[in-house]
Amino acid sequence: MTPGQLALTPVTAAARRLRSLIASSSPAARDHLAAGIIGTFSFVQRERCLANLRTVFYPLGWSEGKIRDLRRRHIAFLSRYLTAQILLPERSPEELRDTIDLEGREHPAPDAPGGALFIGSHLGDPWLLRAGLSAFGYHVANVSNRLPFRPLEEIFEDIRRRHSLTTVFVGSGATRTIDETISRNGCFSLSFDIATPGRASAAVPVPFGPAMMQIDLGPETYVLSHNVPVYWATIRSSGGNRYSIGIEPLSIDRTLTPRELAAAWADRLFRDLLTRPEEWWHWNNLRLLPRKPESGSSPHFQP
Repeated sequence: MTPGQLALTPVTAAARRLRSLIASSSPAARDHLAAGIIGTFSFVQRERCLANLRTVFYPLGWSEGKIRDLRRRHIAFLSRYLTAQILLPERSPEELRDTIDLEGREHPAPDAPGGALFIGSHLGDPWLLRAGLSAFGYHVANVSNRLPFRPLEEIFEDIRRRHSLTTVFVGSGATRTIDETISRNGCFSLSFDIATPGRASAAVPVPFGPAMMQIDLGPETYVLSHNVPVYWATIRSSGGNRYSIGIEPLSIDRTLTPRELAAAWADRLFRDLLTRPEEWWHWNNLRLLPRKPESGSSPHFQP
């Protein structure tokens, strides 16, 4: 074991202990614990988060006070999100089905032939979206980054086991897994609003409201090169402990380039985000730059 591994051992043990405490505590106590954890991590990312919020909302006429209030609401959402992830492995599919409304016109039946691709984002709770779809009988797979912090990855591993989700990690044959999932009449869930680490060459900046956001073009490239049913999938809180999953068929213009399709999806996401901006959990993670439509070139994104 290296000195670095020895140094991380107490942190890992503490993280696992906090997870156990949150899972076993009363609602008030778990909220307090989650708020402390998220508050600490959010403080470290404070300046990046505020910079992103200002880039998006200053041009829309928001005041500094309104932006800071949004950051506080974002931290509160992340605290609820952390608690929800820790508790999700404890909830049965039957319990999920009783608290989720499956909405959407013409959404595919779980046993529909041919399978489907579900395009989603990091607005709301994508893991609850996938677990909820599984609870309604869908065979769900997705692609994900393997998290470098083991205690967090363990939470997602437990969610996958409990709710029968299949995950392929970036760089481990995502395209093959998508093909196999669809061939078995399953649905493959993709969150498109991310620049995947290790795939910088596949990411490009696209307009995101008044900002520019870096997006990996993998999902768009797959959709344009494969004739598979594609659906826009969302999840939102209905109040209390209830949620709604929305599924809507997407009409794909195959004359578009992957970048143009990414821009169309980003525009749709942005319009939805404006109704609940605190629920987009990329504010702390991404680096958004101002959009400069008068410029002939795209902004340069620093890694």
